[in-house]
Amino acid sequence: MLPEAVYRDLVATLFSMSAPIMGFGILYALVGTLVFLSWQDDKILAMVCCASAVTVIRLMIIRGYHRAGGIAQDLGALRRWERRYAWLTYSCAALIAALNVSVLSAHQPLIHLATVSLIFTFGAGIVSRNAGRPRLCLVSQTICVVPVSLAMLIHAMLVGPSALHAQFFVLEAILLFVVAVMSIESVRHLYRLAVEHLTTKHDLGKLARYDPLTGLANRLLVRESFLTRATSCRADQQIALHYLDLDGFKAINDQFGHPVGDVMLAQVAQRLVATVRGDDVVGRLGGDEFVVLQPGV
Repeated sequence: MLPEAVYRDLVATLFSMSAPIMGFGILYALVGTLVFLSWQDDKILAMVCCASAVTVIRLMIIRGYHRAGGIAQDLGALRRWERRYAWLTYSCAALIAALNVSVLSAHQPLIHLATVSLIFTFGAGIVSRNAGRPRLCLVSQTICVVPVSLAMLIHAMLVGPSALHAQFFVLEAILLFVVAVMSIESVRHLYRLAVEHLTTKHDLGKLARYDPLTGLANRLLVRESFLTRATSCRADQQIALHYLDLDGFKAINDQFGHPVGDVMLAQVAQRLVATVRGDDVVGRLGGDEFVVLQPGV
């Protein structure tokens, strides 16, 4: 189970790639249009129109995600955005497969080369952009590659116009499958590295901003919270800042020892957090010094 902060960062990467999505949509449209102009086949034109529509919707989804609050949304909303992104990606993969299967009916190497290049381009983009969501990558690659590889194997059984026709198509089918498997292995490796990196980043960020003994905000986080709330506070509101320390705390440490003093500090922290509002900030400045920041007074 991923930590929430890590999951948020991984989902955010899906919605940071508008330019590659637009570029691939244009590439698909160019290849599909050339095939249509060569064959005058309405099915090819329909695929181009569908791919263009999917590209536009994918870009709209990315824009909608950011307008809705981006990474700051609740987990339920993030999962819904992720599902929308995934289904549109699967649709794109299916359209790539459909175009490649369609061109197998004609023995035109240049057209075949152009459509197969879409598979490799799509696969490279999936690995580089979406490695943080391995299931998305696996399903997309399966939808894109498996039907085309099977269609190539079936096509290899037909009588070809040249020698070694069947052998070359069998080789190409195997090549597509092997490249897809290698891509999935790369995704597994990149996913593991990304999770380790993000987990370490958030752990270090937490250590830098939270007191390890009490779990309260430390001096740095209190300062950041004050600046953030001071800039967002309405003109008719104020910010309350309470400073307090514990009288006689040194005597407790001297008489009972520092472990007992640490337990007492943790108890004080828990009681302060239980006393204030949910959006208030309770911090420990050090020793027995605490601060409570209350915006919107």
